[in-house]
Amino acid sequence: MSKQSFYPTSLRLVDNIQFRFGQSLKPHENSKSKKIIDEIKKFYLVKIKKFNPEEMVAATCLFEGQKDIVLPCMAKMM
Repeated sequence: MSKQSFYPTSLRLVDNIQFRFGQSLKPHENSKSKKIIDEIKKFYLVKIKKFNPEEMVAATCLFEGQKDIVLPCMAKMM
C-alpha cells in the first residue's frame, strides 16, 4: 500500500486463535438460506481452496473520506 501512496484509516490483523474465537461467537442463524450460504462458503474455502481452518487468519481495512477518493483506493487494494 505504501508504494501506491494510499493508506487505510484502520488496518486490523487477527491471528488464528482470535479468528476462531470470533467465529464461535457468531449468533445462531435462523434463516435456512443463510445457513446454506454459510455452508457453501465453508465448503469452498476448506475443500476447494484447501484452506486449513487451524491456520486461517483475517484482516480488515477501513477507508474513510469522500467516495470519489476512497473507491479508487479500495480498488487498488483489491
